[in-house]
Parts: sequence; structure tokens; C-alpha cells
Amino acid sequence: MRWMATLVLVSCLAARVLAGSVQEASLLLDQAYGPRESVTSPGNSSLATFAAARPQGLGVRYGLELGGFPVGDVALAAGVDFTWHPPYRTRLTASGAAAGNYQYQYWALGMHAATVTALNLFAGVDLRSEKLSLDPVSGAGGSTRLVRLWIKGGVGYLFGLAPIRPFFRLEAAAPLSRQTDGSLGSGDDARRALAPRYQVAFNAGIRF
Repeated sequence: MRWMATLVLVSCLAARVLAGSVQEASLLLDQAYGPRESVTSPGNSSLATFAAARPQGLGVRYGLELGGFPVGDVALAAGVDFTWHPPYRTRLTASGAAAGNYQYQYWALGMHAATVTALNLFAGVDLRSEKLSLDPVSGAGGSTRLVRLWIKGGVGYLFGLAPIRPFFRLEAAAPLSRQTDGSLGSGDDARRALAPRYQVAFNAGIRF
């Protein structure tokens, strides 16, 4: 069948690319930081001020090196990466009282450049699809999907010599767009308003 032949061809091409490329696999222990916001409930003119949400959890990243290039005396490697973070949640408080849970999850496709010396410097950009959920919050329950560009950077250490090199890296990331601060309506606007403003992470894995 034609679709089977296409699948076999794509699989062979992918295997050839992976066989000749340096790859990375790692775990990210990260924490996201959202803003403090005020929202309203339908039919209620009073405001509830939500404390900043700070969800934390564990994600995974896979990277593929596409090639290297020199910048002065420094050799850099350019590549692409995929990050997946399962749902992680934190408790919300509104005006000092418990207000349910906030849940955050995302996946991201990224491009990056990094040094491959012992001192590992890293910088890149992600296209991140984020799912934001509030449960239960009157007038704001449910989920919202955001797609945003994020910039990321980090510094770490690359151990040993090829073919397998463990590494660790401290990273920070921030979106290039955000919601306006202030008093917002409930529902979709409220969930978007609580979206993370930045994220810090400890990334550890192997380069092979």
C-alpha cells in the first residue's frame, strides 16, 4: 500500500538522521510563576484577588543536534528540541481563602544553540502550547489553551567525553506575550490572566 511505503520511507530517513546526529534526553524539575490578579464572579460586583500561582513539577525533553558553527573561538551546536510537561497543580487562594486548584501543563517545540565545552551555555526559543485549568472556582472553572512564544536560556556543566556525556543545567524561560494586569472577567479571561510569567528549571540528562 502507498501509505505503508511512505511510512517505511519516513522511518528509514528518520533512522538515518538520528544515527548520524548527536542527541540529548533529559528531565526538567521546574517551577512556573504567575501574576497576582483580581477577577469577578458573574452577578457579583465584588472582586476576588488571586495570589500568584506557582505550580511545579517534572517534565521531559528530547533534543537533536542539526550542526555546528563557530562564533569567534567558541564552537556552538544548533539543534531542535521537544519538551513535554504533564499536568501539575497548585492550590489557589483568593482574598486569603482557599479557592480550589490551578493546573498547568504544556508541550513545546524549540530551536536552540549551545556550547559543547565543559561550561555549557544554552539559549533558544520555544513555541509552547499551554493548557490552563481552574477547578473549582465559581465562574472560572474549566480549561483554556494558550499558544505562545517563549525565550529560554541556561548555564550548566557537561561531563566527560563522547559518546555519552552527562550534563546538568540551570534554566530560565519567559513568554514574549502576556495578559494585561488588573481586574479581569471570569472564565477564559481569568484562566489566561493566571498564565505563567516566567519559569525556572533544573535540567539534567545525557548527551549521546
